[in-house]
Amino acid sequence: MEKKAKAEKEIVIVPIDTPIFDFSVDFLITYVKKLRFDNNTAGVVLLINSPGGAVGATERLYTTIRGLNKTVYAVIAGLGASGAYYTAVAAQRIYATPSSWVGNIGVIAFL
Repeated sequence: MEKKAKAEKEIVIVPIDTPIFDFSVDFLITYVKKLRFDNNTAGVVLLINSPGGAVGATERLYTTIRGLNKTVYAVIAGLGASGAYYTAVAAQRIYATPSSWVGNIGVIAFL
């Protein structure tokens, strides 16, 4: 009789490497929501290189990540500004390369 191999838990990398707008995060949000119920996923690494984007889309992404029942780390490699940094704050830890540009949760409005 064969023994079934126990499934190994995985760390899933979620790239956030475009400006954060509704059309660019809809797929990410759907994907991250599915991870919540995936028993083979031990944790998530957000790989961030984004200038941020729209407030509403950023809030949706942040809330979805914050609602995960997994360990979440954010790694900023390049640019993590505005909404991208706000998204990173949803993680338990944030790591950044020494040359990354990080920070500024804010809004710019042109009148």
